[in-house]
Amino acid sequence: MADIELLKQYIELHKEIAKIEGVLKERKSKLKEQETLALEVLSESGVQRLHVNDRTVYIRRDRYASVKDRDYDRANDVLKNLDLDELVNTRPTISSVSAWVREQYSEDKELPKEFSDAFEVSEVFRVGVTK
Repeated sequence: MADIELLKQYIELHKEIAKIEGVLKERKSKLKEQETLALEVLSESGVQRLHVNDRTVYIRRDRYASVKDRDYDRANDVLKNLDLDELVNTRPTISSVSAWVREQYSEDKELPKEFSDAFEVSEVFRVGVTK
């Protein structure tokens, strides 16, 4: 009989988690919608960050690299020519290449022309919140 009670508790916890996950999914969707509006507010006000309700809301810019035309051989050749041998792989590890791109921008360096021949770089703006 105790085993049945344990299973009932397990089932109730499972239901509760499913319900919470549903609410979380809805909230994340709403947050995504609000992010676009928040970006507009920050951009139109001409500021990078604002302090509101004991939180700092700011514009966060991310950059990502991807291999152009899935031409991995050309991408690896470019990485080798740029002395980035640690990034060379059968398929370049895009997270590492993206990290290198972000590093170049953070140091105010321009990306080499040949890098642009083999990689696309996209810029994504998001809203961040910190305490």
